[in-house]
Amino acid sequence: MKTTVLHEILAVEQDRERDAAQALERTLNSFTNQTHLFQGLHSVYEPFDAESLEGEEKRQALTHTVAGVLGTMAAPFCRAVDVTATKDVTNQSEGARAPIIVDGVQMTQPLPATTLLMLESRLKTLGVVLSAIPTLAEGREWVLDAAKGQDVYRDANVRTGFKNKKVINHKILVEATTHHPAQVEKWSEDERVGKTTETTWSGMVTPADKALILHRLSRLQAATKQARMRANMAEVTQVEVAESLMNFLLDGVEVV
Repeated sequence: MKTTVLHEILAVEQDRERDAAQALERTLNSFTNQTHLFQGLHSVYEPFDAESLEGEEKRQALTHTVAGVLGTMAAPFCRAVDVTATKDVTNQSEGARAPIIVDGVQMTQPLPATTLLMLESRLKTLGVVLSAIPTLAEGREWVLDAAKGQDVYRDANVRTGFKNKKVINHKILVEATTHHPAQVEKWSEDERVGKTTETTWSGMVTPADKALILHRLSRLQAATKQARMRANMAEVTQVEVAESLMNFLLDGVEVV
């Protein structure tokens, strides 16, 4: 099994950082500017008059789910975190380290304070993305629809609407005579000419599921901060190297 050495980690760190940043940006853009991709629709129009033009059918394919988008984002995000953590662990002493512990469960190995500080920053950025997760519209009854795919919901109630057209009705107020035309009152009315039924799908998540994700994030952020504080409690080893380096640089120079 090939052993990875530190310079190989340093060589890919910037690429991993770039990939993670781009993945987060794409995910945030999907959640904020492309919510239509999380919606599916099937609409059917049926005219009442058999002699009218044929009915119409509209379809809008659901192409994204929140779970799928988050899954795509997670891989490059985790690779970027891991490569920096690997670098830090390789560079740091054993003393200034602490594991992340959530509700008594150790989530990670002991990590250097610098790694924990990096994770705090990454989790804050991730929080912006997770806060933008689109959720199912309230006021509807949503049910999981396995036939459409995993994590896809369907509005349990098919929505019905009607298509109207204006028709002119009239009545004779005064009959016509040999000397005067009839007095006629005219008015317009809406007449139903067809019916539309609409079924809606969504790849979004419930507000409760989003709230749970954000709650977990908050707990993880707090645990990461606590771990950093524990790591920073390590006793320091006093190092004095600057004077000898400066003496070398300024040898023969009279410093005032």
